[in-house]
Amino acid sequence: MPVQPLRRRYLAVKVDGDGVFLRGDVETLVRDLASKGQVNITFLRLIEYDPETGLGIVRCSHRSVDEVRLSLSASVEVGKRRATVRIFGVSGTIRALRRKFMRKSFGTSFVS
Repeated sequence: MPVQPLRRRYLAVKVDGDGVFLRGDVETLVRDLASKGQVNITFLRLIEYDPETGLGIVRCSHRSVDEVRLSLSASVEVGKRRATVRIFGVSGTIRALRRKFMRKSFGTSFVS
């Protein structure tokens, strides 16, 4: 019997905290939070991030959306600075995520 592939989901996130967080800081934050939350980190990845606005897109599998949401919603320290990750929405494609949550909510788009 063939194995069904895992479908991808994309989460719109905003990182708030003391100062500006660089992409490397946020990648480490996502990886650390996921590993502490016992999330399958195989497909977990920071796709895009804008340090000026703090907006980002995180990819995960469709089966681990709830676990990723729980693990990312914690307040943590990144480089001795407090950070909070807020999740605004989930979508099946990056295009739909930008259309639904990013531009409408924040009036901005990402710089790739």
